[in-house]
Amino acid sequence: MARTRGPIRQKRRRAGGGLLMLDYDGTLAPFRRDPARAGPWPGVRRLLQRISVNPRTRVVVVTGRSVEDLLRVYAPPAPVEVWACHGWEHFAHGRHTRLPLPAGCGSDLRRALEAVADLLARGARLEVKPASLALHVRGLPAARAAALLAEGRRRWRVVCRAGRLGLLQFAAGIEIIARGRGKGVVVDELLARALPGERVAYLGDDVADEEAFRRVRRRGEAIRVATRCSATAAGKTLRPPVELLAYLGTWLSHRGPG
Repeated sequence: MARTRGPIRQKRRRAGGGLLMLDYDGTLAPFRRDPARAGPWPGVRRLLQRISVNPRTRVVVVTGRSVEDLLRVYAPPAPVEVWACHGWEHFAHGRHTRLPLPAGCGSDLRRALEAVADLLARGARLEVKPASLALHVRGLPAARAAALLAEGRRRWRVVCRAGRLGLLQFAAGIEIIARGRGKGVVVDELLARALPGERVAYLGDDVADEEAFRRVRRRGEAIRVATRCSATAAGKTLRPPVELLAYLGTWLSHRGPG
């Protein structure tokens, strides 16, 4: 048995590596009216498992979901790292870490929650996360959804005047979040650890991924996963799930420097 493990490990070390960063909702998984049902596209879990066993490849899920919420719908293979809640939470090898919020953010988030509590009776859904609140209107009639988002945005802008929280837009919702982190910051931190010549890519789908696209284009591929074209900082667009799966397949055959 020991004689076979050595050559296998050497072969993995010789195989190409890189840094593969992926958003979750809308990228690895289709949007659902109930986010608790948003499991990965068929085939995604298996491909990421196969990619992540290469010791020279880092697979990182960068998501706006909380760690707890992500693990309910997708249990990533052990080698896969997770930056959740727009960079305020980290999960790797079974260890969950929450970064401390700047002073005053907790009380601001409580104010933000109180400011939109009555909108829930009108059909909005509120997602409470460690560093943010997200107001969802997916599945509501267009006029009501637009009115709820406009009202929520107006109320949360008042809370943001203290300067500790910022507003983000995403598909069918808005989010108020502690300043200082974000997907772009996470990408910069991950790129700082990347080796020269490594293949680098970031896959995302939404407005919240645009800053990450801009940061990663300095080093690698910025890829939008979407069924429709729109203005984006990404270099190309893939249609899920077929083109997404085909692209992930290229990471299995990639051979990097070395």
